[in-house]
Amino acid sequence: MAERPIVVAHRCNTRAKLLGVPEGSWVEVDLMLTADKILVIGHPIEHEVRHIMSSVLVDRWVDDERPIFFGELVQIVRERNLSLVLDLKHEGMGDIAARCILEEGLGDKVVIIAWSQENLRAVKEFYHGARTCWCVKGALIDPAGDAERIGFNILAVGHFYLTPRFLIEMRKLEALKFCFFGVNDVDVLEIVVDAGADMILTDHPCMIGFELDRMFSGGCSI
Repeated sequence: MAERPIVVAHRCNTRAKLLGVPEGSWVEVDLMLTADKILVIGHPIEHEVRHIMSSVLVDRWVDDERPIFFGELVQIVRERNLSLVLDLKHEGMGDIAARCILEEGLGDKVVIIAWSQENLRAVKEFYHGARTCWCVKGALIDPAGDAERIGFNILAVGHFYLTPRFLIEMRKLEALKFCFFGVNDVDVLEIVVDAGADMILTDHPCMIGFELDRMFSGGCSI
């Protein structure tokens, strides 16, 4: 049997959510860039004006859902021994994110994920040893060539792309790890485990983790 996939708690974008997961967990957070080039944690759907907000305005936000700064995230990660999947939400922020990760010494605790190929290239140019993950939006055309050209070593896909053709292509890519997102029930979990998932993004990490405990012994490394 394959190794047990890593379970990642999806969209832990607030202090309350980061403090609510067990110590030692994997969490996914959305990384955004203010107009004055400061990294903050938040999602475009939840914080629609983030792309024009200055860091001063973010700092004055008094709601419990206030976006947190990257430095605050780093402090929580260290205090709670968390590992991160950082989702880059804006174009042109790959080099900034890579620099901050290196400066904080978080390289061994971070996987960088992005839809943008340019962001992933920028991350790799700045930080050659980065673990990077590309989110695909459709069928794989030339995944091996894409991996070399873009510079990613993990491929993230929605479970809804698991067509027979996709599975055939996956089996050709032994050098890549696979991350599946949107895995929120047992039926979908069984599908992605059978497909060879290495990492699972879910809104229900406790339930998914419990089900995996029933299916596996051992663990998986990214």
